[in-house]
Amino acid sequence: MKSIRTLVVAATGVLLLLPAVAQAQGISGSRHDMSETRAAGSPQKDGLGLSDDRICNMCHTPHQSLTQLLLWTKAGGGPAGWTASTTLQGTSLPAAIGENSRRCLDCHDATVALGLVNNTGGGSSGTFAMTAALGAGYTVAPTGDMVNNHPVSIPYAGETYNTIVSGVPAGQVDGNIGNYWNVSNVSCEGGGGLCTDAAGGTLEGTKINLFDENGDGAAGDAGVECGTCHEPHNRYGNSYFLRVDVEVQSSLCRSCHNK
Repeated sequence: MKSIRTLVVAATGVLLLLPAVAQAQGISGSRHDMSETRAAGSPQKDGLGLSDDRICNMCHTPHQSLTQLLLWTKAGGGPAGWTASTTLQGTSLPAAIGENSRRCLDCHDATVALGLVNNTGGGSSGTFAMTAALGAGYTVAPTGDMVNNHPVSIPYAGETYNTIVSGVPAGQVDGNIGNYWNVSNVSCEGGGGLCTDAAGGTLEGTKINLFDENGDGAAGDAGVECGTCHEPHNRYGNSYFLRVDVEVQSSLCRSCHNK
């Protein structure tokens, strides 16, 4: 976890590196808490805030949702995708962005009003007023495409996902240094049901959330979406809602790439 580490001298005279202290977890008070009272005078919120004091209704609503899945209320579905020239291992990426990543882009693609929802109250669609406009720092696709960002809606190494066959040879998915970790379905913490087997030491591969396209709980069709690296409800208390803290030995990156 990202925090200040303190060196102390034990009675034996040995220097000990104390474990990092976790940041506050949970959505309340996080950057995804845009409620009016939280935003007021809060540097963490950078001046953004809804015109009411509810936390969850930016993304979810118990009634009049756009979809039963997650009771999703965001009216996004912006155009963010890949340009024709964007390739991965020599394979062109499809224009379609996966459902998990598209939900993130409902706010972060800079093409949809941040407060636009299907139910502002009483079943009426509209746009929540914000205390400040959405700035460039909140967008991952300000130009309407995902170029120059880590690719999403792609297969994990050696897998097939979203019509893309990975260009990584199967022999490079073996957990050896310089290659990729294997796909696992054991003790995975994410909702995708699959993860990597990089747990142990400074790595936390069980927290990496690979998406199971066929839903069979087996390797072969595992993919990478925004939710692979990010957990939007701040479950782990890391910066940028990361599942694994990238600032500790680049553990987030190394939970897929064994470098």
